[in-house]
Formats: sequence, C-alpha cells, structure tokens
Amino acid sequence: MKKTWGVGAATAAIALTLIVSGCKPNTPNTQNASAANAGKAADATPVTGGTLKFGLSVEPPCLAPAYTGTIMNYTVSRNVIDSLLYLEANGTFTPWLAESYEIAADNLTYTFKIRKGVTFSNGTPFDAAAAKANFDFVLDKANAANSLGILGSIGSVEAPDATTLVLKLKQVDAGLLQSLASVRAGFIEPSKLALKDKLCQNATEIIGTGPFVFTEYRRGQDITLVRNKDYNWPKAGSQHTGPAYLDKLVYSFLPDISSRTAALQSNQVDAIDSVQSYDVPLFADDKNYQHVVGYDTTTSFGLNLNAGKAPLNDIRVRKALRDGFDLDAIVASLYKGARTRAWSWAGADSPYYDASLKGTWGNKVDEANKLLDEAGWTARDSDGYRTKDGQRLTVNVEYIAEAVRDQRDTLIQSVAAALKKNIGLDLQLRTPASGPFYDLLGKGDYGIYPNIWTRADYGNNITSLIVNWLYRYTVKDLPAEVADVAKLGAEATATIDQDARKKILGEAQRKLVVEHALFVPLTSGAFQLAARSKVHNIGFEPESLTVGSLYDVWIAK
Repeated sequence: MKKTWGVGAATAAIALTLIVSGCKPNTPNTQNASAANAGKAADATPVTGGTLKFGLSVEPPCLAPAYTGTIMNYTVSRNVIDSLLYLEANGTFTPWLAESYEIAADNLTYTFKIRKGVTFSNGTPFDAAAAKANFDFVLDKANAANSLGILGSIGSVEAPDATTLVLKLKQVDAGLLQSLASVRAGFIEPSKLALKDKLCQNATEIIGTGPFVFTEYRRGQDITLVRNKDYNWPKAGSQHTGPAYLDKLVYSFLPDISSRTAALQSNQVDAIDSVQSYDVPLFADDKNYQHVVGYDTTTSFGLNLNAGKAPLNDIRVRKALRDGFDLDAIVASLYKGARTRAWSWAGADSPYYDASLKGTWGNKVDEANKLLDEAGWTARDSDGYRTKDGQRLTVNVEYIAEAVRDQRDTLIQSVAAALKKNIGLDLQLRTPASGPFYDLLGKGDYGIYPNIWTRADYGNNITSLIVNWLYRYTVKDLPAEVADVAKLGAEATATIDQDARKKILGEAQRKLVVEHALFVPLTSGAFQLAARSKVHNIGFEPESLTVGSLYDVWIAK
C-alpha cells in the first residue's frame, strides 16, 4: 500500500491566504483592496454572532449534493455539506471528514479512515456506513444522480467498521480525490436519500454535517441558514474550531444587476456575487468595500457546439462560427479590462492551460466565408443571412437562465451581431429555465450550450460531462469527432503520471478547439464578488470555484 496525504499546516495556511486575497486579481485596485482586507483579517480579533446577508445573482435550482448540476448551487450548499477531503489552492488535499487515506499500488483501492465524533445536524452519527449509503445511492443508476458523472469509476463501496471506508474502482481514476473533494460528493443524512430529487424542491429536508443548517426557503425570495451549534470538525487548517462565527446566513435572490449593486451600496446586503465590469471601480476603489476575484483553474467560459445536430454537424459550419468574429475586440469593449479573452479550453491558471493555442483560431473572417460557401450556404435572405435550400443558417444557443452571470448573455449577443455582419450566420440566444433546458438536452435538441465546467479532473470533464452529459444520453452513436476526444479523456483519467497527463490533455484541447471546433473559448471562468470591508475571510473555494463555506467568516462591529 502507498500512503498519501495532502499538506502540512504551513501550506494549508498559505492556501487559505490565497482564498482571502482572491488569488489572481485582474486589476491593481482589486489586488490592493483584497490584500488590505486580508491584512485586517489577520490583525483583528474575530467577532462571534451576527447575520450575513448575501445577494445572489441566481436562485440555485437544486441544493441536494447528488442532484446539484449547476455551479451556482455550490455557494449555498457548501455551508451545509462537508466532503471527505478539501482541495487546496495549490492542488493538494487537506483532511476533513476523512482523517487519512491509503491508495493501493494498483491504484484501484482507496481506503479512508473516517473522522470520529462527527454528526449530522439532526444528531445522527456520520460514519463509514453513512458515507457508504450516500455513495451507493449515487452509484445506483435508478436514482439518476448527477454526481454519478464524477464518481462513475467506483465499482463498489465497503464499510467494514465505523471508521473504515473502502472504495474499489472499476478502472484507474486519476481525478478521484478531486471528485471526492467536491460538494457533489458530499453527504446527507441517509434517511433523507429516499426523497431523491424531491430534495430540490424542499431544501430544508437536506440534513448535512456542515456548519450551518437550512431553516427556511422562500422560492423566488431567499433562503435562510442558522449556525449548527454542535459543529466542531472543520477541515484542517481552518482559522478556528468549534461552531461558525456567524449566527445566521440569508441568501437573497437578486437577479437584476443594478438592484444587486444598489443593495450592497445601501447596506441592505453585506456581499454580492457576479460583479459587473462597469461596477468594479465602485468597490475596488472604495475603502468601505472589497472586490475579490476567484480562481481561473477550471475551463474557460465558452460555447459547446453540438456536432450531432445540423447545421453544426458540418465541421465547416463549426469552424466558420468559431472564426467569424473578433473576440479580442468584443471582450475589450464589454469588460473594459476586467476580463481577458480565452484561447484554451483549460483556464489560464490551470497547469493544463495550453498557451500554444494562442493565435491558432479566431477572427479569420475571409476563411470563414469560404468555408460556408463550400458548405453550400451561398444564398442570402432579405435580412442578409445565408440560406441553403430555402432554410436560413441558424444556430440556437440554449443558456440556462439560472446560470447567466457576468454579462455573458450580452457577450453572446455581441458575438451574434458580429456573426451576422461578418458571415451571415443567425446565432439566436435563448435562456430557458433549467427544467425546459434539460428536456432539450435529453432530445439532443440544442445547437450550443454555453458554460464552464467546474474544477473536477479534466479527464473526467471530457468523458463524464462533454461526452456523457452532452452527447451519450441523446444519440446512440457519438459523432466521430467527439469519440476522438472521448478516447483522450478516458486515457487522461487512467494516467497517473502528471507529465503524461498534461501531454494527453494538451492534445485533447487542440482537438476540442482547433481540429474539431467542438468548443469555442470566450473568456476567463473566474467568479467575482464584492463585500463590505467589515466582512472578514470571505472568498472562493478552489474546487468549486464559487464562494466557499462561510464557516470562518465574521463581521466586525
């Protein structure tokens, strides 16, 4: 057996500092504001009590970990749900509900020693049997759990005693530990598993081991959590032990940009997410506020092109769409330096970021027009759009309404305007709610799905999300281009050596973006928040990339 563990206390402290200071700020003012707040947090004495009011841009569609599919869920649910491990900013793992783990020499058996003394918020003990119940639930395909996508390599789960959990894999999974650090692999009290996806409609039934407890959920308005007074098992390296500092959390749903900004400025809320580029100076340059930028270690935000549906089943149309607009000009005009354009599928802060893709695609309008001519889209209608056999060259973009943030709808509309002008392609943005979108997905009836993939292992992202989620559930046979990429994703997942994985994933990105034009990177995927300066220790979780648990957060008097 080979024993593995994450980081020492010093490294964990460094990682936590990165969270507080916002990792990679995009402007000097943002960096100064965050660094100043981090300094105050280090020097000041934490205050217990109070309510933190958080203005969310999106109402989370489902907070149950097994069914959580939208990244915006994690900001709220992480306060109730703990995981076996915690992924630090430097890529190492810290003890949490697991005290230690061992990996067999063949990388197919993982044995975890479960922390003693942990309970769910209703008093039920958390032990290896409870963990097994949660994993067994996810692995049962009849339950249709979204988290099966990141845990599908697990073949069986054993709990030989209360503190020993054994995961036996069907195949090597180099990203398993990272998956286990996700809120999607977190735990709820086993008796609640029978409610399945009904938990999405009744969050107060979600009983976790976390530092807060759901108490009230008013649809369309807010969700309230109160401190778990018995909590005393934070991840290693946390700034304190025992219950959370705050008495209560109230997340209000404020989708309107100006209303969200005004709520923070008028002290109706203490923090907001999805700060718009034009609002950054309001907070980054004011000592009464802090502006924090998260990690860009996930995938870029971009367009997933459905190669299984016309007209995008023609690679010439996909490449023309990719190259038919000037992304640099659009991003510069819209974000005013607060965002950078993307070149690679992996985020710019990721060790798998492929800098060699820079300049290899995009803004090749003449070539894009030639490709469409070759594909037979030669006629034009009265609005200037290309047609073939009387049909307009139209591609629908289905962007889940609950996931729209950071002016990304405006970004896509700007791309659409450029594509109409430059190559006569009609790109139509639609924003269905998550329910109708999943119906479209199930039928394969979408042209483009815009998103970022969270920081699960990149190999798993390819096989479990791009392939299984976007294609395999909708078409019997994968398009050849997708199968080509899927093979590389599976190879990366089964490869432990990091240099070899980087090479494989580099090839996968080149195929995704350049060779097959299945993904068009647009901008950085990093999240942003703004908060009052009296709010201490607020930041982002490296695994989910969203605002992390508010366990260590406190508010100065």
